[in-house]
Amino acid sequence: MFAAKEMVDTRKIPLIGPVDGTRVVNGKSYFIGSQYYYILGVLGLALKWDVVSITKFILFYWSITGLIMFFWIAKKLDL
Repeated sequence: MFAAKEMVDTRKIPLIGPVDGTRVVNGKSYFIGSQYYYILGVLGLALKWDVVSITKFILFYWSITGLIMFFWIAKKLDL
């Protein structure tokens, strides 16, 4: 989140995302692509950098996406 805010504050938007795009969780490395920072930047501007609001929005988005996928798969499988 801080990298996205810094990107917006400095008005320098790199094509490959911030340098710290790799996270290590339980000994495994995960690369976070630049699109994640761009989405966080837009959400941060829209929601005034309120971490709780951004988290709620992301959870709501994934919940709705999951429901849509569930009903789409059920329709395709005739359930």
